[in-house]
Amino acid sequence: MTKHVITVSSGWCVHDSGRSNDCKYRNFLCVMKRYHYMIKGYVQGVGFRRRAARIASALNLTGWVRNLPDGRVELEVQGEPENIENLFPNIEQSSYGIEITNIQSTEIQVLPEEYGFDIKYYRF
Repeated sequence: MTKHVITVSSGWCVHDSGRSNDCKYRNFLCVMKRYHYMIKGYVQGVGFRRRAARIASALNLTGWVRNLPDGRVELEVQGEPENIENLFPNIEQSSYGIEITNIQSTEIQVLPEEYGFDIKYYRF
């Protein structure tokens, strides 16, 4: 598990590997996390991916989402833990027809070079 702490009010970025003062972020303090999710339920054909992308972007999260051929949705999301925690409640609250019955999550390595949130398409 990689911990990335970026504190720029002091001009320093702190990572597990040590300190660096060449941080490109300003006025920002966060502990970045990244999760891989497998979502089951009535989640295809109801606008889940579009809502997930819109809400993730509004929460300043990066990552991607895609439908799987078995009816599940796969999603990776990265950002501040508090914002990640708010993703699924906001998706469910803003939806008419999405019914999540199970979410499996795994914490994975942060991708510091990732920007934006994409809708991907599964190739059958």
